[in-house]
Amino acid sequence: LFQKRLKRPFKGVLIPIGAKIKSGESIFETAQKKLLEDTALSGEFEYKGIVDVRTYKDGELFLHHVLNVFKITGLKGDYTKKTDKGENVWLSEKEYFEEDNILSGMKDHLDIIKCESFMFLELESYMEGEKFVGVKVVRKIEF
Repeated sequence: LFQKRLKRPFKGVLIPIGAKIKSGESIFETAQKKLLEDTALSGEFEYKGIVDVRTYKDGELFLHHVLNVFKITGLKGDYTKKTDKGENVWLSEKEYFEEDNILSGMKDHLDIIKCESFMFLELESYMEGEKFVGVKVVRKIEF
């Protein structure tokens, strides 16, 4: 399940659903709340890893995100296709990589979900204008 962003940053890019952690919330509470708000779905959450990614746009540091990655199983609820933030899209891994404007480093994100253990991933992502043009794996550690 991916979301085609309707807002900046990353407008028009297919990304996993995510949110900033609010003060007082655990990462699990934030992830569960965000999935429910954006899709009307709930499920079982398994904490799989951390992605530390610095995004450079036109050669300058643009954003720095630290992402908590979850594998979600047992989805249930009445699926919502679109919110004010984005359009939710069900895609297989193959279909995702056939899309035009996707998140740099997504293959590595998916490796975290598939990994049997916990993983830390550090990436540098590169954009030209509004388009992702490359990614570099700085560090990848399985625990």
